[in-house]
Amino acid sequence: MPLKTAKHTAAFAISGGIVVMVVLFFGSFMLGQYPIDPIGVVNIIGSKIFGFDCTESDMAQTIVWKVRLPRICAALLVGASLAVAGAVYQGLFKNPMVSPDILGASSGAGLGAAIAILLSLPYAFIQVNAFVFGIVAVGLAYFVHASGIWNRRESCDGRKLFCWKSWHLRHIWKNHSTRKQIPVILTKK
Repeated sequence: MPLKTAKHTAAFAISGGIVVMVVLFFGSFMLGQYPIDPIGVVNIIGSKIFGFDCTESDMAQTIVWKVRLPRICAALLVGASLAVAGAVYQGLFKNPMVSPDILGASSGAGLGAAIAILLSLPYAFIQVNAFVFGIVAVGLAYFVHASGIWNRRESCDGRKLFCWKSWHLRHIWKNHSTRKQIPVILTKK
């Protein structure tokens, strides 16, 4: 009986999550600087899907199709990606409370972004640099673990590998001539 109850609870949670996601998906079309009523949203979306004439203004249609829909879809994709990444980390470490800083990914990405900001690179390069440094940090943590430099428990903790990140960023802050960029990197405690 407990197994059946667990299956029902999981099915209820998944169904509830899907319902909430669909409600928020359609509700997001109505929020913003230019409010669109629910019937208008249904009219705009239904006119494209089913081919009937839309009675809403061209501006409302443009806002729904070219502004809000791409943003809502991007938010869904980012949320799904973060959920998958979190599930992979939890499965890999067999720990439901695991976080990205365990392997040093957060520290490496922060250092990469800081260096890119310091070099005044464009925003796209800041993101790429943060991603590359995050991957390098995870690779370094894996290399240290595989080589046996530290014992098994310590080598999985990437935070120790990047403990110098804080010092390094403060050193950059102290010695860099254009201090206007650095407050983006460092936050006051």
